[in-house]
Amino acid sequence: MAVAPCVGSLADQEKLEWFGTVRGRLGMLASPSWLFYVTGGLAYGEIASNETLTSVGGGAVLVGPLSAAFNTTRAGWTVAAAWRAWSVANWTAKVEYLYMDFGTINSTYTGVAPFSPAFLSTHVTDNVVRAGLNYHFH
Repeated sequence: MAVAPCVGSLADQEKLEWFGTVRGRLGMLASPSWLFYVTGGLAYGEIASNETLTSVGGGAVLVGPLSAAFNTTRAGWTVAAAWRAWSVANWTAKVEYLYMDFGTINSTYTGVAPFSPAFLSTHVTDNVVRAGLNYHFH
């Protein structure tokens, strides 16, 4: 008697709950009212991981959807490039692109036969574009 194979899928989702950066800045004044600059340094944040295992049993094994979740605070690195322009009456406009890399997160999903253990490896990055207006009080 042949036993039907057990087939499953494991979905992983990473979410950056919050982040902060500590950066140095180096800039160049392109004209009296235009500043271009780059920044780089430390990025840190909380990463929420959610895994869902869905399988269809073979033989005597029948497993429905199972989930696992964990949070971790990670440190990584960041770089950014930006433009700032001065306009009239103490106002400035700015645009910034920020890239953050939090490295690789390795985790193990256990306890579900015949899929146990399942090893997960994800690389967490994020991209942020900011635009703004600032008023400078003198």
